[in-house]
Amino acid sequence: MLTIEHLSAAYGKRMALSDICMEARAGEIVGVMGSNGAGKSSLLHAISGTLAPAQGRVLLNGADLSRVSVDARARQIAVAPQSSHLPGAFTVGEVVLMGRTPHLPFLGAESAHDYEIVNAALTRTATEALAERRIGELSGGEQQRVLIARALAQITGDAGAQPCVLLLDEATAHLDMKHQAAIWELVRQLARSGLIVIAALHDLNLAAQYADRLALLSGGRLLACDRPSQVLTPEWLRRTYDISTTVISHPLYGTPLVALTAEGEPKCNRDL
Repeated sequence: MLTIEHLSAAYGKRMALSDICMEARAGEIVGVMGSNGAGKSSLLHAISGTLAPAQGRVLLNGADLSRVSVDARARQIAVAPQSSHLPGAFTVGEVVLMGRTPHLPFLGAESAHDYEIVNAALTRTATEALAERRIGELSGGEQQRVLIARALAQITGDAGAQPCVLLLDEATAHLDMKHQAAIWELVRQLARSGLIVIAALHDLNLAAQYADRLALLSGGRLLACDRPSQVLTPEWLRRTYDISTTVISHPLYGTPLVALTAEGEPKCNRDL
């Protein structure tokens, strides 16, 4: 379990997070939502260790991560950012192999076991056929799968233990609907295999469909953390995004389905 206790963090004098308390359990996806600047990426940075807490702490399975070495932390927590972060000249196999870096001894080379883990990560993300292709030749959806494969290779233990925490930072923001759905189906499968997944995302309806719980941030503070049906309400959405919405039940899945509600007279010409 990942537990966040009274976490506050800042960039210089600017507070980014204030007194965040929440938890994420193995097997579930927790979506982190809020308007631009709400603190979504800052929360992921604080969990991964790239943003130091000013107060509070982050615990993984009871261990305070601030007291864990950088390499040990990297073996337990991995970040899959947007695909635009990938180096285009490297092959898929080379990029996924980079995930094994925290497991290597000083000046050491990859072992046969490391390559086995890389091959398993490629298989789990359906990217094994792409191993020899260069990143720059891939579609956005394929690149995103490679990033997730690299993250799996990074947090797979030397004894083959289950990975622990996968952080997704707007991982499908620039993908079309087909590739968004494919990536989220993959993420759901990974979570159900025992992974803790925390994902920052903007799309309210994707969050409703795939997240088990949603953490709603505003101004660096946690407003709510609950099931999508309890968080995606017109009241919470107005408070968070300053918008008027209509929320209905999805006809197939029963999850919340959010639509903007026009306020005042529509600006379009109804005669057109």
